[in-house]
Amino acid sequence: VSLGQAGFFPSVSIGGNAAYSNNNTNLEFAGGLPPVERNGAVNTALGGNIGINYTLFNGLGRVYSYRRLQTQQSLSVVQAKLVSENAALEAINRFINAQQAKANVKLAKANHKISRERLNYSRKAFANGASSKLDLLTAEIDAINDSLLMIQAESAYNKEIFALNVSLGNQPESACLISANVPVPVLETSDDLLKKVTDNNTAIIIAGLSKKLTENQLKLSKSQQLPSLSMNAGYGFQSSQNGAGIILAQNTLGVNTGLNLSMPIFNGNQLSNAIKNATLDVEKISFEKEKASLQAKQLLLEALQDQTVLEVQIINLKKSLQLAEQALSRAKVAYQSGQLRFVELRAAQTNKLQAETGLLNAQMNLIRIRYSIKRLMGELI
Repeated sequence: VSLGQAGFFPSVSIGGNAAYSNNNTNLEFAGGLPPVERNGAVNTALGGNIGINYTLFNGLGRVYSYRRLQTQQSLSVVQAKLVSENAALEAINRFINAQQAKANVKLAKANHKISRERLNYSRKAFANGASSKLDLLTAEIDAINDSLLMIQAESAYNKEIFALNVSLGNQPESACLISANVPVPVLETSDDLLKKVTDNNTAIIIAGLSKKLTENQLKLSKSQQLPSLSMNAGYGFQSSQNGAGIILAQNTLGVNTGLNLSMPIFNGNQLSNAIKNATLDVEKISFEKEKASLQAKQLLLEALQDQTVLEVQIINLKKSLQLAEQALSRAKVAYQSGQLRFVELRAAQTNKLQAETGLLNAQMNLIRIRYSIKRLMGELI
């Protein structure tokens, strides 16, 4: 963005010329002068000049061009912010996915441990005649399935680490330490969020700058309907030698100046059509800006609805986890006293793991939603 780029500064140029010719010349003159015939007449010309050209007025076209450059620069900055927001949100989601996958590995290992304990118990019970062959086969199948689930969970965790490294610009196989904590964004009230989304959402800002850009283009097109006045001046010398003719040599040195005034009258309706198209672009971008604003508000309201559901879900899942822990504690006591079979103890253990998994997933989804809301507000970066 500069005044020179918009055409506010004059243009200065330097030039030169040289020419040579060798001709057989036959000249005839009016007024009774005798004719001249020259064979091998040599003509030479040599000159140089420095010139300046400046547009005094072009219908404020330079002003609108400069404003357009400023708007384009602002648009580039916001577009770069949008790219940065995408990269940041991707890295955040990758980190949360990796942390969730890490927790899933822990739960899968715990579930596999329970299956192995059940299998050992079933083998002893079958050997003592306390259980059937079917119970033993079922325990073996559960152990195999849980082993596969554990391997799949570990593989999923490794894949998330690969993706996280790449999003951070690292080699996929680089070592990566996943923190146990994720900072949870704190949000304002719904009214404050709506105001911030309207004022700071990147998509809305881009649409607004695009509208401003088309408005400048419309003004620039209209400015071409006005007259244009330019000034030019030059200083130079010219030297020529003629091998034949009345003037055998000529040398000049001095200044040349001039003003040029032009006014468009008709150019095949190109200018009028350009103005019509620019007007349509302004209307189109105005609708797109309004649409971007409505969509941003819609995404925010949907995210707040999802947040409310997840918050209620987390409260209930915490209660479910407490009940599952109490049930497991009682099941252990009852199993030790011989009141429950191991299969029933395993069911209590599995219920606790499922409650932990559900709570973990809900908490992670809530964190994702809050970061997405931060992005809608333009506060992610």
